[in-house]
Amino acid sequence: MVGTLIKKTHGRQLLELVQKNGEVGIDARAYAGAKSYADGDNHEKLFCRGKSSALCLNDYRTKLCPEGLWADLKASEHYKAGLEQRYKVAKKNA
Repeated sequence: MVGTLIKKTHGRQLLELVQKNGEVGIDARAYAGAKSYADGDNHEKLFCRGKSSALCLNDYRTKLCPEGLWADLKASEHYKAGLEQRYKVAKKNA
């Protein structure tokens, strides 16, 4: 688990990070991040690349659709493990 500090809009830079990781041989299976990373369709784009999403889900997603995709994601082991790791990195970089 490696933490990165990004100063630009987080949501827009996530996929750039995924691409750069691939270019340098980092084969991350899941990506975790703060709610700002959950903007837009980053979850879907990660899924399309065969990656798991552990991006913190915004409340508007989970409250609007309490069943289905978001509930399944929240219940997944990758999501839970990713959040646990994200909090460790956040504490270390705080």
